[in-house]
Amino acid sequence: MTETFFPAIASLGSMKGKAIALWSFRLLTMKITALRSMLLLGLFSSGGILLAPSPNQAQTLLAQGNLTLAFGLNQAKNLARQAAEDANGGLSQYRAEPSMHGDPLASPYVDNGDGSYTFTFRGRQPASTDYVYETVVTVTDDGTATIDYNGSIRSDNFNSTNIAAASLDLNQAKNLARQAAERENGGLSQYRAEPSMHGLAEQSPYVSNGDGSYTFTFQGRRPESLDYTYETEVKVLTDGSTQILYNGDVRTSDSTVDSGATIVDLNQAKNLARQAAEQENGGLNNYRAEPAMHGNPNESPYVLNADGSYTFTFEGRRPGSVDYTIESVVTVTPDGTVTINSNTSL
Repeated sequence: MTETFFPAIASLGSMKGKAIALWSFRLLTMKITALRSMLLLGLFSSGGILLAPSPNQAQTLLAQGNLTLAFGLNQAKNLARQAAEDANGGLSQYRAEPSMHGDPLASPYVDNGDGSYTFTFRGRQPASTDYVYETVVTVTDDGTATIDYNGSIRSDNFNSTNIAAASLDLNQAKNLARQAAERENGGLSQYRAEPSMHGLAEQSPYVSNGDGSYTFTFQGRRPESLDYTYETEVKVLTDGSTQILYNGDVRTSDSTVDSGATIVDLNQAKNLARQAAEQENGGLNNYRAEPAMHGNPNESPYVLNADGSYTFTFEGRRPGSVDYTIESVVTVTPDGTVTINSNTSL
């Protein structure tokens, strides 16, 4: 059996074996995926995270040593979704149904009464509107994620492959629309959507179509440019599928993104900075930013500059390593412009 160890936020006290100094943050958030990822927000007295197979083709993530976590339904939902994403080839190959991205109370979960939750949900290929995967994941109160089933949709669990309209909310639709534009325009190495597509859903450029679907019309730019030269119009249907109605040059001169009217907030800036580092260091297959860049923006390592911009200084690591070896310094201006000031080995 092959053992794969994942990073965790560890107490910096005495540890047996090789001492591992990891970042410790007040924010209690977690991110873990089956097979390859990390468990955030734990205090370990020894050891790490062991990946071991279990019967019936399930993968179980086991915590070694004493573990204390603040744990909730939203964290469990995210861990379950991320486990399914990893088990099915990553985001380039798989998308979970919309209910696994939004309000955790609206997600398809069962409270097992022992602090664990079981999620049964569907997934699809990014280019398809048909849900063809079913995944069942149980997440315990220590952050252990077990994939109980991952395969074809079983008719006894789902009457059809249609996702209920109620499972898609505005924020989910906004994210799906932005992701559709990112894919259409070559990915994050080639394209950045305007700041309004990263922030509060209610402030995004959307129209509610009255049938549960939303249409978003927004602009984008090259990462190295300040000029918004793309316009994209995306319709997001109630099943989470997207239709790109237009993707091309900006159609009207009076629709230029107004950097004075659209100002990124701290959370948007944090996400943009992290994404820039991810892209600069080879994508998520090669790089993971430290936990502070995934959680509460007020806990992130930032400085508010006099001109309204934010500068983030944070570390990153390889997905298979517990050692943080890269330091990135990224400045994000109020209009969403991202500048990598430095990206160096520690």
